[in-house]
Amino acid sequence: MLTLLQKLTAVTAPSGQEAPLRELIVSFLPNGYRASTDRAGNLLITPPEGCTDILLATPMDEIACLTGKAQEDGMISLTPTASFDPRILPGRAVCAGGLNGVIGTKAVHMQSKEERAQSVPIEKLYLDIGATDKAEAERLLPSGTAVTFRGETRLIGKSRVMGRVLDARLGIAVLLTLLREAPRRVSFFFAAGNLTDGQGATAYAALCPAKTVLAVEAREADEHCKLGGGAILPVMDKNTVYPPALFQKAADGVQYGAPKKAPLAAAFQRGGGGREVLTVGIPCRYPRTPLPVADPNDCASAAELLRRLTGLL
Repeated sequence: MLTLLQKLTAVTAPSGQEAPLRELIVSFLPNGYRASTDRAGNLLITPPEGCTDILLATPMDEIACLTGKAQEDGMISLTPTASFDPRILPGRAVCAGGLNGVIGTKAVHMQSKEERAQSVPIEKLYLDIGATDKAEAERLLPSGTAVTFRGETRLIGKSRVMGRVLDARLGIAVLLTLLREAPRRVSFFFAAGNLTDGQGATAYAALCPAKTVLAVEAREADEHCKLGGGAILPVMDKNTVYPPALFQKAADGVQYGAPKKAPLAAAFQRGGGGREVLTVGIPCRYPRTPLPVADPNDCASAAELLRRLTGLL
């Protein structure tokens, strides 16, 4: 599992720019399976028999920024592609357009007392790529270039893993684990633009022939859902209601999660005329940060739960 996560986290996939990750996922296709990409950037993988009644879905995109206007001193403004805490940004090593950079802000000793008492808004953060002036910055990085985090994926402690945008790759790792087993009753869906309110899944939902969609995603670990405790099963989410009968089939041996926003499951439920959906969560610390932490044993637990569920449906 560690090797697979290292491969997945080494590839960048900001919202709307998931093509490199799609190519990596397609490289895992078993013989006879077909892969197709729609105009929204979603990747659908089907068995030789074609689309199935059961669809396993997970998001592809990661948190990132886009470059904006260059300043006279060569610094470049930033715009986030998804909602996340801007306090994670200052001092972070990043990559943009193949160039290394760092996100900087005013030095603490130059800040006023009021500025030091507040978090720095993203409007006052800048990308530094070493450009000496505005002209050089604009030549090196056109506006709209994706800015992604840098970092290695490695073991910490005895069994846990930290890695670059690891939360955005846990569901993919689980689905690829199942794809290797070539289950003929299941199709696989890798959603583009999930961080932009489920944009990719919304575009596909009305066309999806599946009767049941099982969404797999990272869920924030807390005092109730712990790392190493196994897969998380929410009773409901803020924008999704899960069918009681389907929930009961999955209820053994899982952690029960608190309601959160679930754009992937919600898109398939609303866009599919109320089809059955369920979200399977994988515990993760520090989601939507550059270096989340997870336990591969929880990925194995989620994979086993999905095997059981797809066998019961």
